[in-house]
Amino acid sequence: MQSLREADAAAADAIRAAELAKKFADQAKPPPPDPRSGPAFDLIRRGEGSALARISPRRNRWPELSRIDERVEEVDQEQARTAAELQHVREQRQGADARYQGALADWLAAGQPGERPVSEAAELEERIAGLSAEIGAFDDVRERVLAERIAFVVQRRKALLRDAEQATEERLARSLALVDELEQAREDIAALAQTTTWARLYPSDTLTAEPPYQHAIVGARLSLQEKHLPGVKVQLPVANVLALLRADLEHVATAATLEQAAAAEGKTKGAFTGREATWAGRAEDHARERAEKQQQIDDYTREWGFPPAEYT
Repeated sequence: MQSLREADAAAADAIRAAELAKKFADQAKPPPPDPRSGPAFDLIRRGEGSALARISPRRNRWPELSRIDERVEEVDQEQARTAAELQHVREQRQGADARYQGALADWLAAGQPGERPVSEAAELEERIAGLSAEIGAFDDVRERVLAERIAFVVQRRKALLRDAEQATEERLARSLALVDELEQAREDIAALAQTTTWARLYPSDTLTAEPPYQHAIVGARLSLQEKHLPGVKVQLPVANVLALLRADLEHVATAATLEQAAAAEGKTKGAFTGREATWAGRAEDHARERAEKQQQIDDYTREWGFPPAEYT
């Protein structure tokens, strides 16, 4: 009987030892990584600080990114409210000494009835210190969230890029189709207008001629054209304007600044335009460099529709 109790006690001790071991093991686990310890946080610390980390796409297609942005906005709002409260407390502190002195004078003049007045300066200063620390803490929280934002984009860049490019191609195709529809719609309207004129005048001999300039924008009426295209005084054929619209859609689908175009190819602006300094060398080296530079200019012109700014 004694051995059974000893066995039960030993089992209980073993269970307790296992629980303690697990507890100590859990306590020994490293804390979750701080986002500020990664390379994303270094990006925030460099250059213009968090301004670059806040840059957003004109069309945000990703709910995860929107949720991160909402968290940043919440931090901004909370910090703004805290800053307003801090300003209010500081204003109270500025008048605290005068209020205390007045209350003390009233108390002394009245024969010191009740408890002696207490200055609120210490309490206000403590509140100021707490609010100031809170504002700094909000800066830390914002930096963590922005580091998470950068990490989100960097880790998913290929997927985000693929999604954005696909959406751009789909919208471009639809927009080009709309221009085609516009071209056909204008032709239909012109035909219906001619049908209306026919119904009004048939069998007049005036129907043997077509309206002049029907293939020019606004019938080549300069007064109407200049309202929308000031300074353009030449006749604009409709077909050319529609072709220009198509070219414009294709351009904006890939439009970027010179710096962005160079960065996308992993080059410096100078290397992209062929304007980086080189050491003096042989004539054939210079000839090769000139050819490479011209090729870069030609490539840029074909891609963007105009030469780099340095060559215009």
